Amino acid sequence: MKKRQIQFIQVAVLFLMVLSACTRENKIWDLVETNHDISSYEYYLENFPEGAYADSAKVYIEDIKALHKEKPPIIVKIVPTPVASWDNKVCTEIGLKISVAFPKASELEKAYKEKGFELLKGYFEKRGIRIIPLHKDCETQLLVDLKIRSLGNSYYNLGYFYTGYDIQGSFLLKTEDEKPIKLTVSEKKPVANQVTKKTEYGSTKYIADSFGRAGREPAAPLPQLKDLFLNQNFMSRLWEKQDSLLSGEQIADYYTNYLYRCFCDANKYERGRAMSVMTSENFERKPGEMIQLITYNLNHFCLNEADIEPCNLGFKILEKMGGDAVDAAPVLIEYMASRKDRSLDNRYVEGVLETVTGHKNELKNDISGWRTWWFHHKTRK
Repeated sequence: MKKRQIQFIQVAVLFLMVLSACTRENKIWDLVETNHDISSYEYYLENFPEGAYADSAKVYIEDIKALHKEKPPIIVKIVPTPVASWDNKVCTEIGLKISVAFPKASELEKAYKEKGFELLKGYFEKRGIRIIPLHKDCETQLLVDLKIRSLGNSYYNLGYFYTGYDIQGSFLLKTEDEKPIKLTVSEKKPVANQVTKKTEYGSTKYIADSFGRAGREPAAPLPQLKDLFLNQNFMSRLWEKQDSLLSGEQIADYYTNYLYRCFCDANKYERGRAMSVMTSENFERKPGEMIQLITYNLNHFCLNEADIEPCNLGFKILEKMGGDAVDAAPVLIEYMASRKDRSLDNRYVEGVLETVTGHKNELKNDISGWRTWWFHHKTRK
């Protein structure tokens, strides 16, 4: 009798130990799943390498790593944009020389040249064209020559302010056997009639006339450097207009490549413009490429409300793709989770998620339920 009692007690103790371990594992897993980050899942695996949720933890770690790649996806090889004015001649490299004369602020000449080179380099490289400093062996050359004068005046008891400017110069693109493309720049803004002192929140600024810029330094009233060096009138002569590119049955490869790069641009207006084109019926949305782009975009730019419009355009693209975009489910789920923490409405995002997955949860905005569904969907593949 005593022997049986001892055996019973041993079994009971063992059962309680197992039950306690399971309870502890479940409690830890609940916390880990709530955190949903790599370090939490790794902590679980360290403590329960053969645990009931070990497979799930490994899958979630891989998903989170895939969702947070730091570099923009390089999906296609660089396809240089042809120069429309030269019968679509392709230039892979352009030698650039910038000359800036700034009589009243000679110390700014070097800074303007360096910034201009940087802006033009980024602009052309987005179109698959390499920009290098000009040398004698460059077949294609871009010469930018600008003469800048800041205009100023004395304004009653406020003193001397720069409120106007006079910019003269030219943009010239030339290559062998083609007619040079030249634009003459002549832009003048007269000095303001008056300057007004305005103080807000402890900060003082000076306004030229109603809305203009005024300052003690010569650079104060000048246009932004982006507008100065990326002259839209000149650039429109180089490339075909967007409307003509979208009018055909299929968009040219080089334009698709350019849009992909805009899609990953830090400037939200560039991203929004690219997404608008990608919602066009003429645009071929390749699932693998689009999912990579939208995943990168959502992770890096759309997790704050300032970028909500380009973000919504990304969702529209996924919606148009339907079931072809099922692999975008993880990033949509995590986007919903980031918004839920701030009590924001997820109905539209969840609707897109339901469209691409063909699945509906019983509970709305159930992040844990969606993660569980994705885990089972992925392991069934």
